[in-house]
Amino acid sequence: MKGKTATKYAIFGVIVLLITGIIIFALSIHGDKAKNTEDLKGFLAGLGYTVGENLPLTREVIIPVEFGSIYNDYNELQKSAGYDLWGYRGQECTVYSFKVTNYADENGGYCDDIQADIMVCKGKIIGGDICSTRLSGFMTGLIKNPTL
Repeated sequence: MKGKTATKYAIFGVIVLLITGIIIFALSIHGDKAKNTEDLKGFLAGLGYTVGENLPLTREVIIPVEFGSIYNDYNELQKSAGYDLWGYRGQECTVYSFKVTNYADENGGYCDDIQADIMVCKGKIIGGDICSTRLSGFMTGLIKNPTL
């Protein structure tokens, strides 16, 4: 009787380990990977944005541990596009800024002041925004190009 119980616990333990491994693997492949600038350009192209040939501007930022009102608002913008910076608090990430060349204006031309910012942490895209650099500009999450 004790042998059967031990075997049941062993089988249960193996099943738990397998399920845990599958979950860890699934979580590791979730999200968009960004190994280089071409990956980021491809990501933006998938959203309908064309960017210039120049290398992006980059800057290192540390996501604050405590979110103030501005970062709370920015994270709400991230959530609207399917991202959430909450799990990255205190971590350093790189922000890549690209000039967008195909964002249409109301006259059928293209705006020359649109920028795409992509936040990358440990090779994974964790958020970002599309914004106008004008004083009266706008900012959205990383969403499909609405002008297409």
